[in-house]
Amino acid sequence: CRRAPSHARRAAGAVPQTPDGPKPPSHEILGVYITANAADIRAAPVDSRTGGFVKAGASTKLQANATADDVATAVKSLCESLEWRGRVGVSLSGMITRVEGEIAKAGAMSRDEVERKVHAATGLDVAVMSGAEACGFAELKFGGGVDVASGLVMFCMVGGRFSTSLY
Repeated sequence: CRRAPSHARRAAGAVPQTPDGPKPPSHEILGVYITANAADIRAAPVDSRTGGFVKAGASTKLQANATADDVATAVKSLCESLEWRGRVGVSLSGMITRVEGEIAKAGAMSRDEVERKVHAATGLDVAVMSGAEACGFAELKFGGGVDVASGLVMFCMVGGRFSTSLY
């Protein structure tokens, strides 16, 4: 069964619901940032049309050498504290494997594993990117890359580490 487009449901006065209450508009995403060495995790609802925050976020600490299970538990806790029921985007700083089906090496988390575990813990749609991927995507959508109509774009991020992404 196909659902009516969200604008049609809103026009009819219907608010999308989940078993736990109203679902946020489809353009709102909970942005989750996990700092280098997985020490902290921060989350805030973001309007994907503007890149702006919808409301104040929340943060929590992670134990040293956090695993994908630890990340999933922390994201679930943040979703609960923010009463979030929509889509979730997770940005992992540092070591994340990007090859589909690749087994994570020591000190790295597999994107696939984090997506599966966060989805299992929250029941929400989840996407995981590296920090450089997320920053590059945001730059193309909201920053200097807005005027780039076509072609290959390489985004380089220099800080404690050197990270890149290609779009």
